[in-house]
Amino acid sequence: MHLKCIQSGFNIPRDTVSQLMKIIDPDGVKCRLSRKLRRRQYASPGPNFAWHIDSYDKLKRYGIAINGFSRYMAVKEKADFGTENVYVANMQKFLCRNHNDEFAGDKSYLSGKSKHIQRIERFWGILIKQMVQYYMDLFADLCKDGHDMFCGDFVDKSVMQFCFMDIIQYTTYLQCRGSLMINRRNGSPCVRGRNDTKKKMCDETVFELCTGLMTENNLMKPYNANECKKLYVTLRQILKHELDEL
Repeated sequence: MHLKCIQSGFNIPRDTVSQLMKIIDPDGVKCRLSRKLRRRQYASPGPNFAWHIDSYDKLKRYGIAINGFSRYMAVKEKADFGTENVYVANMQKFLCRNHNDEFAGDKSYLSGKSKHIQRIERFWGILIKQMVQYYMDLFADLCKDGHDMFCGDFVDKSVMQFCFMDIIQYTTYLQCRGSLMINRRNGSPCVRGRNDTKKKMCDETVFELCTGLMTENNLMKPYNANECKKLYVTLRQILKHELDEL
């Protein structure tokens, strides 16, 4: 509050502001001192009234990120001011430009601070506890002194994607299917022949190289994270050795 006063042009001592806050909002001061702030309540007319979108880059240094994907057109979307959302905002407004409802055109997209997109931020908090923290620790182990199995270059990121993306996608799919009630629709739910994910999760050249190396060295497809880690270490060592000989 003292900072807000200064920003508004009021030069008031910090002690004075503190004393006034104790008089105006004693309950709030007590909560802040005890570090037990009460979370604000979030209300919405319905589950699909507004979609909160945000990308997730906790694993970005390893070449892995999470971006929302849907075949459905939302009535209203809300996101933060990140540069990755500029195209989303433009497409949302363009596709809703001819609608006649109260959320047509520019009103179909809303920008705000990250702390105001509660739904997706809450989901990220659950995700890091359920899955992401495990992979963060697993990948960090490759970077520890004595291991030196990840330096962040193009080859390392591509091999990481080749080894881990399938198992991460599959694990996420199983968790979503087990925790969400997915309604079945009559007819085809989506366009036939379209995949939900890319067939090749990494650079095409690296994909072909890794596939060939697995065949030459009789390496099996991994079915869990530990097997993915072993495959990554093996493929990386072979690729680095061959690149050094060039």
